Amino acid sequence: MRQALAGLVLLTCASVGAFAAPNYMPNSGFEQGDAGWQLWREDPPSSRGGVTEEVAREGVRCFKVETEAGKAANLHSDPVPALAETDYTLSVYARTRSAQKVRVALWALGPHGETLSYDLPHGVDVPADQPAWARFTCVVRTPANCVALKAHLICGGGTVWWDGAQLEWGRWRGRYRSGPPFGTDERPVRNLLFNSGFEQGPAEWALWHQFPGTSSGEVAEGAGRDGGRAYHVVNPGEGGANLHSKPVPCVPGALYTLSVYARVKAGNDMQVAGWGLDGRGQVVSYALDGLTELPGDVPAYRRFSKTFRAPPNCVMLKAHLICNGGEVWWDDCQLEAAPDATAYEPGPRVELLPLRRLPEAVEYTRAIIREARLRDVFAQSRRLLAYAGEPGREEPGRRLAEAADAVERIGRILEAPHLVPDYAAADYGRLREEAGRAEALLREVSEALGHDSDGAFAEWRPPALPPNMPKRELAEEFLIFPCFTSSLFFEGDGDWRLLEPFAFRLVSGWWSPELTPEGELVTGALDGVIRTCLEHGYVCDIAVDGADGAAAALKGRLGEEAFLHNAKGEWSPQGDCHNTVNIWQPEMRAVAADFLRRVCARYAEEPGVVSYELTNEPALTIERHEHGYQYTRLGPGGYSQAARAAWTDWLRRRYRTAEELNARWRTDYADLEHVPPPADLSPPEPRDDRTPVPCGAVHDFQAFRAESHAEWFATCVNAMHEQDPRKAVISQFVSGPIERNDAAVDLRRMAEAVPWDFYGTHDWPGGGPATSSLYAVSMNRRAGLPHWEDEFIWSQWSPKGTPEPVMRAVVERNLWRQVAWGKRGISLFNLETEWGHDSPWNWNNSLINIAADYEVPRYSTGVIPTVERKVNLFKDILFDTLLDAPDVCLLRATTATLVSAPDGRPREEATALADYLLAQHHMPLLVPEEHLLAEGDSGDWRLLIVPWAVNVPDGLQERLVALMQEGRSVFATGPFGLFDGYGRPDGRLMRRLVGDLRWRYADGRWHASLEGLKADVRRVPVGEGAPPVLVAPCGEGSFYLWPDSVHVMGNMRVLEAVMKEAVGLPYVQTDLAGISVVPRVGADGAKYLFVINLDADSAKEGVVEVRGRFEHVVDLTCECRPEVPASYGDGTTALPLVLHPGGAVFLSLGQDLGGGATAGGDAAAARAGAAHQPGG
Repeated sequence: MRQALAGLVLLTCASVGAFAAPNYMPNSGFEQGDAGWQLWREDPPSSRGGVTEEVAREGVRCFKVETEAGKAANLHSDPVPALAETDYTLSVYARTRSAQKVRVALWALGPHGETLSYDLPHGVDVPADQPAWARFTCVVRTPANCVALKAHLICGGGTVWWDGAQLEWGRWRGRYRSGPPFGTDERPVRNLLFNSGFEQGPAEWALWHQFPGTSSGEVAEGAGRDGGRAYHVVNPGEGGANLHSKPVPCVPGALYTLSVYARVKAGNDMQVAGWGLDGRGQVVSYALDGLTELPGDVPAYRRFSKTFRAPPNCVMLKAHLICNGGEVWWDDCQLEAAPDATAYEPGPRVELLPLRRLPEAVEYTRAIIREARLRDVFAQSRRLLAYAGEPGREEPGRRLAEAADAVERIGRILEAPHLVPDYAAADYGRLREEAGRAEALLREVSEALGHDSDGAFAEWRPPALPPNMPKRELAEEFLIFPCFTSSLFFEGDGDWRLLEPFAFRLVSGWWSPELTPEGELVTGALDGVIRTCLEHGYVCDIAVDGADGAAAALKGRLGEEAFLHNAKGEWSPQGDCHNTVNIWQPEMRAVAADFLRRVCARYAEEPGVVSYELTNEPALTIERHEHGYQYTRLGPGGYSQAARAAWTDWLRRRYRTAEELNARWRTDYADLEHVPPPADLSPPEPRDDRTPVPCGAVHDFQAFRAESHAEWFATCVNAMHEQDPRKAVISQFVSGPIERNDAAVDLRRMAEAVPWDFYGTHDWPGGGPATSSLYAVSMNRRAGLPHWEDEFIWSQWSPKGTPEPVMRAVVERNLWRQVAWGKRGISLFNLETEWGHDSPWNWNNSLINIAADYEVPRYSTGVIPTVERKVNLFKDILFDTLLDAPDVCLLRATTATLVSAPDGRPREEATALADYLLAQHHMPLLVPEEHLLAEGDSGDWRLLIVPWAVNVPDGLQERLVALMQEGRSVFATGPFGLFDGYGRPDGRLMRRLVGDLRWRYADGRWHASLEGLKADVRRVPVGEGAPPVLVAPCGEGSFYLWPDSVHVMGNMRVLEAVMKEAVGLPYVQTDLAGISVVPRVGADGAKYLFVINLDADSAKEGVVEVRGRFEHVVDLTCECRPEVPASYGDGTTALPLVLHPGGAVFLSLGQDLGGGATAGGDAAAARAGAAHQPGG
């Protein structure tokens, strides 16, 4: 999702630094008592509240509210002027005790003071018991007729303390700074500019350089008109060196005067102007109502002013102090709502809440990591006890119960249930005692059960990755590492000490080189980031995007031709989750490749860089940015002038002549030059199984887009390898379920036709079926590339407010799921920001505790080093395995998806089937139809499911018949193979095996007649009102057909009936609900099994049965590697499972000693040895 918000990165970086957007809330910290605030009480006798000095987050005062349960007592501010249809952020510190319905909200007012909403979307709830100060944030978008906002701090019972209210313009919360003083009639606040006399240095001001390196500027001591500070600008060139303030809100239509004192020496075009912004932050004018000129020489300070009226669409003002040459000293600037300049009055000071860098923060970090390690050893000990059998369990069991009590006491000391712990007051001496007691008890348990526990408590302290690490060595590492998404740690507000206990060896982030319109490669900011990371012991995985580089260099000259166009000619310079550049434009292609060569030449020998991530979540679709996270979808791209020319060239290569194309498409084009790309990519509506469907243009245009996209990336990666063959180039594909042809991303083609070093995908199974992971891994099966999850939403959208102990189980579960699917690198997204933070679907995915002002990590993150350490103990085994699919596979029906996009029926059908099969513990690998056609080895499966493949390529039906004759079975849903990819009627396999079903299309669906069935076709009923499953013999195998959609009907009884016949005894069975089973197989045919508890709240105990006889099963996730006791049934091996919430086991089953053969087909070992490749 990174590029999705690339346009917001600068805003993010600006806002989390020391000086960001001003706080517009007067008396924000209650240091002026309750001035500007009112407490509304539903039942006055039941509640009370007021300013108190008993406890404060900042300053010496806060506001305390006490009320009986069910009796509201809501604190609200006086109205603050606001703009309609504009984003605002309200944050406030709160503490609660036995509270109810506590909420931070914004109250909107209309032009006549009327209430538009007491609680604009999206307010945020506060926990009932939060003993330490925590910061809560809500982001709203004001209604169309809003003119003012009020902070609305709601309490429906109990006690709450409020402090440090901050109202900011925009969508990102900055570090807390005090708001302006509350003005009164006796003492109004006239000057709107913060730090107006530069006595706080450059805070709230910025100097823009037209030619960086030519001009300079800084706050100079003793240079002010009263002997204080002034802003000194030196500009020996002819370009601008212009000083401007941070924006302050204004009233549209009101009159304002900007004044400033200046001293000038040899000046050129010195001017004073008001700068206006609209509700989106776009410039209305850099000089509202013109400019005030300054003389070229002003030897002594003199005041200059400019009066202007804010336009109707102007919502923010900035002071704009312009210098186009010479030397100038600026001082005592004033912006006031007045027709003339009045006597200068200093504007509000910026009082930043001091950063806390307490030693307890590091101690807390180490404590949560140690506690998580103890919990893991406790979980291992529970399994050891279960494996030991009944004799001799009593004493170890008692010790284990005592250890459990000690671990729980540690959690209480750490205040684990609370969003923000009072970490500074924790008793770390007692915590160490309890941890030592727990460790001693757990050692006794292991020893009593005959196991060595020496290594189990070891801290995770791996050696650092070597500088300039080659990709072959990097591929052999298992890494979990954080992703930076703001400048917090690089502007002094982040605490690097918090990262050290996690033992991260690599960091990634939103860092990338840039290209100027003049073609200059800009790497200064990135180089600084790399240096900083190296200073703290981390090598970097950096982002680079040839598309972005080319767009930055060429968009000014090429204009819209630099970007994708849809069939209507619409385009956009910024996409949601990806770039929107025109990959067919020749100059764009050349500049992108050259940019990537230059980047790799620059960093080929850089010791702090080990890998490059290329282009985030690419997709040839177009989105127009509206505001925030809101985009308007404009559909597929591929219709620009350059794209149309490339389309014509593609047709020439494919068909050579119009006659060949016409024969295939059933058209009558005179020449290839006049064949337009189809404007409508939805599937043409068919009539029946004998009437051709005009889908040739759609098929070929979608194939053209997908091939072009892969060819673009091949060009990019080859360019990078030319200059840096040593370091890894990593893809960043988002893995939608099964297929997404509107994006022109065919993951099989992308993996096999592009020379990636690592295969990076974004697939996040969370607590549900891992269908996206299934698709991602399956499409890499043939390429066998090392697989990274380079954007792991580690929270998997568990909502804000989920208790941190539950979140810890969520984190562990989600990490184990990535490991089970074969990921070698896992980038934790994000380190210090939350995505979707301005909506109810906040991703809750910041590793550092935002509510604690970034002072400590989240309690839930303590489990991360434990998982990384454990995987590194068995990575050599894991990396030598593949997913094992001994029962069933799904056809990746490429042709059908090309023709059906964006209707998506094959995708929906395959996703529904995969979801169900995974939930039933089958591993339905996706087999691309290209592989079945091109290769002799079809894999080790018994049943191939073909989901809604109405269109199939030439040769596929014959290939499936041959496989069935060998003894395999095929199950098709819907009218399989009625047409080829170009809409020519076919259906030969169904007619040969089932009979003539006389398919017709009506009412939006296909209908089949069963009157023409062959005599040997069986009908298997699946339920009242549903058509039967048709079963036809084919050699040693069978063909199963259900003439409807499983996805639409929601009838998985169909699949159950087929599986029972075609597969028989499943490979894996269990009596436990809510677990995920991932079978793997080694190159030698040895079997392995991951079992993961998907439940983050409850432990699981039960049995898993595996088809076959396995006599030496080892638990690789127990560090002493105990043997797991097995019992044997009719062709199965039963194994005990003991799983803590979110926990996992990785079992080495060994070789199947014969039980599996009786259930049918035991060519697994031979095939695995022959076809085994790394990856997946």
